[in-house]
Parts: sequence; C-alpha cells; structure tokens
Amino acid sequence: MKKWLAIPLVIALLTFGSTAMAKDDHGKQDRNSHDLKVKDCKVLASLANALKKEKNLKAKAAIEKNIEKYKQKCKKDDNNKGMTDLQKVLADKAALQIGFGSNDSAQRVTGPIKLAAAGKKGSVITWSSSKPNSISNNGLTVVRSASMDETVIMTAKITINQVSESKTFTLLIKAFPVAITDTQKVTADKEALNILFNGTDTANSVTQALAALPSKGSNGSNITWYSGFPSVISNDGKTVIRPTTGNSDVVVLMIAIVSSNTVSDAKLFPFTIKQQLTDNQKVAADKAALEINFGGSDSAAQVTKALSLPTTGYYGSTIIWISSNPQNISNNGTAIGRPAHGTGDATVTLTAYITNNGIVDSKTFQVIVKQLP
Repeated sequence: MKKWLAIPLVIALLTFGSTAMAKDDHGKQDRNSHDLKVKDCKVLASLANALKKEKNLKAKAAIEKNIEKYKQKCKKDDNNKGMTDLQKVLADKAALQIGFGSNDSAQRVTGPIKLAAAGKKGSVITWSSSKPNSISNNGLTVVRSASMDETVIMTAKITINQVSESKTFTLLIKAFPVAITDTQKVTADKEALNILFNGTDTANSVTQALAALPSKGSNGSNITWYSGFPSVISNDGKTVIRPTTGNSDVVVLMIAIVSSNTVSDAKLFPFTIKQQLTDNQKVAADKAALEINFGGSDSAAQVTKALSLPTTGYYGSTIIWISSNPQNISNNGTAIGRPAHGTGDATVTLTAYITNNGIVDSKTFQVIVKQLP
C-alpha cells in the first residue's frame, strides 16, 4: 500500500465510525450481525462518501478498488455466528491425534512422535509425559528399554483464553530387539530421524529458529548436526539469520551424523531460509492474522465482557484501535458499557489501523454489545 493511500482510507473509515454513532443517536435497531453485514454495508457507504470528496486521482482509484472489494463482502451470506472458546477447545480436542513414524502406532512406539502445538480452531496445546525419561514432553526423545516394553501416558492440555480441556494418549514403548547391532541401530535411527519446525514453518520456508534437533536416536545412536551455512543457520538450529529484503532466499543443507560406536551414517535435510518481508508484506501478514480475543464465552455476536485487542503484530506492526461507539466499547476494549435493559443491543464497529514504517492498512470488526438483562 502506498503512503498516500493511508489518508483517504483513514478518512473513509473514521467517517464510517461517525456515521455509526450518529445512527445510534437516532435510535438503535435490533438486528443481528448477519443483517448488518448484508443490509447496512457501512464501510461501503463510507468509502463511497469519501470518493465523492476526493480530488486526487490516485487516491480516487484506490478508493474505487476498495469499493469493489467491499461490494463483494456485502453480498456474502455468512451465517456463521462464531464459536465460543469452549466449542473451539472441544473441537480441537476431538481432532487431536499423535503422529507416529513409519510402522509405529500407539501400541508400538520405537521412535520420536509428533505432538501438535496448536489446534485448527486456535487453541494452544501443551504436552506432558508420565515418564519423561522414556518419552520427553515434546516427544522428540524416546528411550527404549533393553529388557521390557513400557507404558507411557501423554497428556495434552488444550487451551483458549481461560478455557482448557485435557486429552490423554496411552503409548507402549517397545523394548530393543534382542542383540541389535550397531548397524541396525544407526539404520533405524537414521530412518526415524526428523526435524520439528516452529510455527507454520516447513523445510521449504524457514523464517525462525528450529524447534529442536534431536541429539539421541530411539535405538541409542548419537546424532551430531552440522550446518552447511552456519552464518545463516547455526549448527544447533537455534539461530536463523534471514537474508535482507530484496535478496534471494538461501538454501542450506543441514547434515545429521548418526553414529553408534564405530558405525556411522549421514542424513541430509535441505532447508530454504526465506528473505525478510517488506513493510507492505509485514502489514498484510499482521492484518490477515489479526483477531479480537473475547472474554469467557463471548463472541462477536454477543459481547458482555472486556475485549483483548492486540497492539502489536507478529511481524512488528503497530496496531491502533478506534471504536465507533466508545460509550459501549472503549478504544482499547477494556471498558464495556452495556445498554440498559429494554433499550436494545448496541452495534459497535472496531477499526484496527495496522502500521509499519509508514505503511498503513486497516481492518474492521463488527460486534454486538448485549443489553443488560
């Protein structure tokens, strides 16, 4: 987004806020969020109003482009009233499973297991092992007994805001095969060896430090790591230096040496280290990820408690919030003024301005503050 575009967009969105407040002064209408989205399209109206007043040709073209975008939004039939935190947690709990290596299962664990750190509905998932000396809390280290199989319970805690649920998985760690040779140990540990990434990173898109590089195989092999480009990614994977904006991505080869006594083998992992984002890309990414955190069982269609409004994006953008109706929701979301009983619910538009080094974009959220019972 060009810098000159920020002014007309801000004017248009603030005009929208003023329009919403004026309409509220002439009497609130009790309508649900779907009707508001389809019938009112206040953002579209504000942009159209701004277009009439704007004389700058470039600014007018940008506003016209946004008008087309909001026309499409106004036509959408969105019947999704949102899920409560409890519903999201329960959905992520139901979907949660443990990932196993080749030929492994819950009844036969011989190598590292994959433990999800987040659910698709936005929950944070933390894990604990009943026997961390046998299976580590992150599942990357599995130590097999030389004499007998061992049962371990992995407990997942699924959390969104103040809502949490637990789910347990019973696993059976298989004992070492009788008289396994060093060659068999190295071969098995090499085959099972994998790397876990942080966030949404993959081998084709590394933007941050690696989650972990295992130092021990499940069959007892030692694993030593070497980076083919230590100034970009360190040998332990804890330091990643991304190329500056405008430079190409860098492909780095991570080499794992798997050894047991005098037997050793190597496994190669190619990574692509992505170049840093431009300011435009940072703003766009932070805008796409931006959401409101509701209190308790609240949602956009039912606000009764204070909101948590992020002020900084993951990529460093500054986020400033403006409420169209501060007497119902303050600009920072911490003060909620619910309408008196019998006066009807209040519709409030919260506009977030996302900025990064002079680049500005905005994102709006419509919420309904419920009247007092």
